[in-house]
Amino acid sequence: MKYIGPFLRLNNLSKEMIESQLFYFAKESTKHIVLNSKFGINIPFKELKIKTSSNFDINTFKESSPLLCIYKRSNTKLLTHKNNVFWDEDSFKKEVNISSNGYLTLCLLELANYYEKFKDLDKELYGLYHIYINLVKHQLNFYSSYLRNEEGLFVDKKDISDPITKELNFETKNKKFKYSNQILMMNCYAIYSIISKTEDSDEYYTFSKDILNMVLRYKDEIYSLSLHEKINILSLLNIYLKFDNNNDILLLTIDIMDLIHDELQNLNNSTSISNTSLIFITSILFKHTTGISKYENFSDDIYKELINLCDEERFVLSKKNSSKKDIDYNSYEIYFYILSLIYKNKFSDDKESNAKFEYIYRKHILNSGIVCSWPEPPNINSIERYNNHTLKSEDLIDEIYFKLPTLPTPETSGLAPVIIKDIKYNVKKDEFTINKQVFDSTKYFQYLLYMIYLSSN
Repeated sequence: MKYIGPFLRLNNLSKEMIESQLFYFAKESTKHIVLNSKFGINIPFKELKIKTSSNFDINTFKESSPLLCIYKRSNTKLLTHKNNVFWDEDSFKKEVNISSNGYLTLCLLELANYYEKFKDLDKELYGLYHIYINLVKHQLNFYSSYLRNEEGLFVDKKDISDPITKELNFETKNKKFKYSNQILMMNCYAIYSIISKTEDSDEYYTFSKDILNMVLRYKDEIYSLSLHEKINILSLLNIYLKFDNNNDILLLTIDIMDLIHDELQNLNNSTSISNTSLIFITSILFKHTTGISKYENFSDDIYKELINLCDEERFVLSKKNSSKKDIDYNSYEIYFYILSLIYKNKFSDDKESNAKFEYIYRKHILNSGIVCSWPEPPNINSIERYNNHTLKSEDLIDEIYFKLPTLPTPETSGLAPVIIKDIKYNVKKDEFTINKQVFDSTKYFQYLLYMIYLSSN
């Protein structure tokens, strides 16, 4: 009798599998939102003005409607019309937040770097490099034209454009500005100028330097900002250093790291999960980027705090001030917690936490319902499915590196491949529930950016 294998196949997920799954989800979710959702202000594909001599088939993407900017909130349900998939416009909250759009642009810049590698390997994948890098330029021009106040600072706006005339019109949502948003935009303009290789790239770098000079002029104000704001600024300065070893940025990064270190010492572990996780990731990448090990002990102390947040029995995150019946989680804290464990594993050999974070990853992400749907893996004809892009059968990468077979796809679920805003955990039943299928872009691309970073660091 032929042996057909066990009834149950329980696959262990290695750290490499989890890294690969998160990267794949992040790049495909970004692609879906940017090219297919129409969740924001769109630009006709022809206006990207991509040269027809580029080594890819424009017809593959001509039905796309790339986003100049993204709105704040939407239902995740997918609608279809004439074989085109899009989001429910009636559910859009037409606010345009700087943080959503700045991090989206940084994701596109990182992905442009990724797709440029396919120049002589795959026309369609290489085509995404041209689309993303050209789209970023249009986004940056849009941001500087429409998303600044009278003083020239980037501020959140509300889209009040006339749908009949289609003339763009925005009103300021909040007159207050955030330093973190100015530094976020500084990154976008500087990094684009560094990697775009265009004739006018110097103009974008000069613009970014203007922002930097403003930041340096008022850095004393930055030193007195909230802990959350300082952590966001620190993470952005750290990203900048990956592309440009600017001494002013480095010194400012060290100053803010020292301030955060002192402040965390005085808080007695009372800061949020997301803040703690992000400062840990930033400290890990800071050492990796600069070679400076000054904060290594600080990083180790934070990691111990993070590990202690995990309930050893249920493998859920413990939260202060939560009821004994239910625990509310937002996707921001869940994903940054998971990413902090992955980055620890990626840049060290901490075998002790491998199994632990696999259980947390499975419970909080794969099995909780926080992910609406997961994009289908590349088919076996795609060079993304092969190590070193060889198309050789012996180099075929298992589907589990892209998606677990039990997860719903956009086609089977009718939901976009995105992560919803929040979920609830019932302690007694040991299960998660979802209140609403709501997508909120406010912090979404910030943690997607760090998922994408997994492949480039």
